[in-house]
Amino acid sequence: MKDSYLSVQNNHEGFVVDENNQRYNFTIVDFKSNKWELYQEPIDWDYIIKNKCICWFWDNKGDEKQIGALVGINDNRFYLEAPEDCFNSYTYCRAVRRDEVTFYEDKKDD
Repeated sequence: MKDSYLSVQNNHEGFVVDENNQRYNFTIVDFKSNKWELYQEPIDWDYIIKNKCICWFWDNKGDEKQIGALVGINDNRFYLEAPEDCFNSYTYCRAVRRDEVTFYEDKKDD
């Protein structure tokens, strides 16, 4: 059915729901089925660059990640702002999730 979909809910349980917000038991048989497709909203890279969003950068090995601001994309490479007007490029980039960082408010001296 064209208007049917499943989505992963952003909560601590990480369950899957259908278009009627009913929980769905996702099995390996469902995963292997060719009756559905993966879909992800396109990423607005211009927004991320303009607003200097914090991002993770990495190459083929995900264990050596760098964190910083995305300054550009060229030839499928993501460019990280680096000190001394130096730019490092990486194969992969994604914005840091809200649950991965803690922001601290400035505290005035008493």
